[in-house]
Formats: sequence, C-alpha cells, structure tokens
Amino acid sequence: MRIILVFQQKSFFALFISYYFNIDGVDWVYEAIFEEEKLEFNLENAIIGRGKLSKGVVEHLSWNHKSDDLMVSFSTATSPTQIYRIKKKRNKVRRLTNEKVLAIPNDLLSPGDDASFKSYDGLQISARLYTPSESLNFVMIEFLCHSPRSSCFSTK
Repeated sequence: MRIILVFQQKSFFALFISYYFNIDGVDWVYEAIFEEEKLEFNLENAIIGRGKLSKGVVEHLSWNHKSDDLMVSFSTATSPTQIYRIKKKRNKVRRLTNEKVLAIPNDLLSPGDDASFKSYDGLQISARLYTPSESLNFVMIEFLCHSPRSSCFSTK
C-alpha cells in the first residue's frame, strides 16, 4: 500500500489523499477525506480499479489542486502506458494518449486472469495467469512450485 498526501502549503490541511492497493496483481486507488476534528481518514470512492481504469497498474498519479482534476499514467497487459484525465467529480475519465503495441495485433495479447490461491499454510498468494491467444494454437504448461529449488527440480 502506498499513501500519497498532498497538503495545502498555508494550513497543512489535507486536500487530496489517495490510497494505492495492489490486489492480486492489479492496482486500486481510493480517494480519501481527512477529518481533522476526528483525526481520521475515510475512503470515499474507487478512482482506479473499475471501468476504463481496471486490470492494470498505475505508473504515476498527479493532482491539480486548482481544477481538482487527476492525471494518471496507467497501463495494462494489453495496452502500453496511456495518460488519462479524471475530472473533478470523478465520474468522467478521458484518455489523452493512444499508444499502441507495435507489430503485434491486439487480439494476440492476453489481459490476464486472477490466478490467486491459498498455499498449503493458508497464506494468500497473489498471481495473474496470462494464457496464449487461441488463434496461436499453443499449448500452455504451467508449473508452480513454492518450495526450495532443490525440491522442485530434480538434479538427477
């Protein structure tokens, strides 16, 4: 979890607070309000993790305190980094760039699926599974081992 605090210079009152969470390989960002009298933070809404800005990773997040707009650099497994503007009311997301993966058709890229699981001791293991496109006619073999290397691979 990363916490970003942006303060107004004169009064040190928190104007914009965002909480970053990476849950099972994808980023979620929540806007929070600081209640100075109670000295507590309250999560308001998910800014990133739903809709256009889901199943990806935040590279950078900026807040313009004059317009209250957010600028986000965001990428997914099927899209390189794009820059988005999120308007003041947080209900409009506009993509400002149109970067493409060169020489690879988009239908060959995999968005990935949640492949999280619990290990033998009950610990939650976050994972993403990227499978080849069906049009490639590849077979995927997945081998997971959460033990020391010597117990996963035979030395004989």
